[in-house]
Formats: sequence, structure tokens, C-alpha cells
Amino acid sequence: MSLNENDLKQFEKIVKTTVQDSEQRLESRLELKIDQKVDEAKGEIISVLSREINDSAEINRAVISHIDSHEVRITRLEKKLV
Repeated sequence: MSLNENDLKQFEKIVKTTVQDSEQRLESRLELKIDQKVDEAKGEIISVLSREINDSAEINRAVISHIDSHEVRITRLEKKLV
């Protein structure tokens, strides 16, 4: 039994459709994985930035406290001088 031209066209159409479906499924999976990786990276970035902001806030509080203590000492010295 030999294949005629119509059979070959149908076979070609089936192969093309199968390839397109496979490409679409693969593309969807890749997009999903990429989105997951992006979300993970965003979470990590937010976490790092939060730590950095908290560390900066601690440093700022320490500096302000140190400046305040110097202001108190300066005020005491000024009172002694007057």
C-alpha cells in the first residue's frame, strides 16, 4: 500500500500541528519557570533590601543617640562656663 499525495499532506499537517502544540506547551512551561524564578529573585531582593534598611535605621539611631549625648555634654559645659 503506497501513500498518495493527499496522505502525505495529511501526515505533514499532523506533524506540523504536533510540533506547534509541543512548542506551545514547552513555551508555556518555560514562561512559568521564568516567572517563578523572577518571583523568587524579587523575594530575595526585597529581603536583602529590608535587612539593609533595618541596618541603616539602626546605624542612624546610634548616630542620633551619640549626637544627643554630645549635645547634653555641651549643654552641661556651657552651664559650667556661665
